[in-house]
Amino acid sequence: MYLFKKIVLREQPGRIRTCATGHWTTACAAYLSLDSSKNLMILNETTAELCGIILGDGNLHKTYNRITISGSSDDLFYFRNHVIPLFRNCFRVVNPRIVRMKGKPAYNLEIENREIFQFFITVFDLKRGPKDNARVPSVVSSSSALIPHFLRGLFDTDGCLKFSKQARSYSYYPRIKIALASSPLAHQLGFLFAEAGFTACKNVRPNHGYKTTRDLVAYEISGQKALERWMHVVRPANPVQTAKYVYWKKFGRHVPNMSFSERVLRIGLGGFEPPSQESESRILDRYTTGLYTQKNA
Repeated sequence: MYLFKKIVLREQPGRIRTCATGHWTTACAAYLSLDSSKNLMILNETTAELCGIILGDGNLHKTYNRITISGSSDDLFYFRNHVIPLFRNCFRVVNPRIVRMKGKPAYNLEIENREIFQFFITVFDLKRGPKDNARVPSVVSSSSALIPHFLRGLFDTDGCLKFSKQARSYSYYPRIKIALASSPLAHQLGFLFAEAGFTACKNVRPNHGYKTTRDLVAYEISGQKALERWMHVVRPANPVQTAKYVYWKKFGRHVPNMSFSERVLRIGLGGFEPPSQESESRILDRYTTGLYTQKNA
């Protein structure tokens, strides 16, 4: 956790200091703090990852100062054990809320705080509302140190690990995949992969089955060596994806349509530590004041 006792606002036009190196990088930014006597919100690896999470399966509300991150029921463990701690490591005042979507096995993690909201708008140049014109933040693309952290957040929320059969009778060949509706962000991802040392195959095709008419921009990074390097450099944190990797390492194959919980059970003790010992209802109880469903799914 990076906490500083300094003045509430201190600007240096055009640049912001990163906590990891202490150097200045290009950005339109200022030091923003939640409280002059408590802590300072700054650009670092953790906030870069949170930015990737928001641009992956998140959203900045067009009216309220609310950050929403969407996920399946399996992602509850990721929300509780990783995403919420990330926010709490960077921001002193965080009141997370998990909302169950009506009629779906899906949930939203909501963070509503004006200063946190403004931080991501100011430092990362994120925009309210739809992400049709979303871009890779310049503070990320200009920093080789931040790119893997940004990619981790994006992959954990909007990417997946798949396996193909190739010439065998079972799925074994790994493919890292990230697919986004066409936007500047989607087309800029190729640069980030290259900067991080990965060769990605890009495919643009009509987007069928989604809520938008924009094309789908898909990237694939294939092969065992590429996957091992991805796990070492990007270091995914969502157990839904990491369990697939551990299962593949242990059994040499992937079983399609196996549930997350069954995969963890088959890996067994010592091979993969379950992300949480709490039941789904207990997790929800911890982050809601009376469980309720989202009226507009």
